[in-house]
Amino acid sequence: TYLAELSQRSEYRAPTETIASEMTREWITLTGADDEKLLELSNCMEEFKVRESFYSLALMDGFFGRGNLYIGIDGQETDKRRMLPLMYDPESITKGSLKTLKPIEPIWTTPYLYNAIDPTKPDFYVPEAWYLMGKRTHASRLLTFISHPLPDMFKPAYNFSGMSLSQLIEPYVIRWLKTVDSVNRLISNFSISGVKTNMMAALEGGAEDIRDAGDG
Repeated sequence: TYLAELSQRSEYRAPTETIASEMTREWITLTGADDEKLLELSNCMEEFKVRESFYSLALMDGFFGRGNLYIGIDGQETDKRRMLPLMYDPESITKGSLKTLKPIEPIWTTPYLYNAIDPTKPDFYVPEAWYLMGKRTHASRLLTFISHPLPDMFKPAYNFSGMSLSQLIEPYVIRWLKTVDSVNRLISNFSISGVKTNMMAALEGGAEDIRDAGDG
């Protein structure tokens, strides 16, 4: 919640938006197939808004330290199927079965199960599945994007997210805001005092004339 509040300030938002824009500005070039196949793949990427999805993931990573991409497969939307691993083979994912690619903010996810016993295993401190708004979803269906990973001991406390860019720049933003506020108060309180007098009378007459002209 605190990180979501920080994302409302331009000082925190601008750096993350700049990085996300630069990461997806030139995008990618597909190669390795004939022109017809490349055109079909390019159209599919536009249909599923892949570029926009990765932009959103980069934003989430900057704001919250993690972004998740849900892979929706036609016919596998039931709670029971979502608990099972997503098998990347022609039998499980037939042509045209990809239904959606949906970026998910980390606030809606909670790790279900992870190995905290054997550090030699590849799943050590890596969630096997996630609760997505109360629905258990296998990790292979909810891809995780983290650019600033944390040490294992901190991962549970951070909901298995990384360090957000907002947290990294917070000390600098706080000092900047204090400086801006101090300069603003200094300028607002600054004043110049002056004395009004009749210089012509002072130059033409003596001391008595100057006193008489003092009210001028």
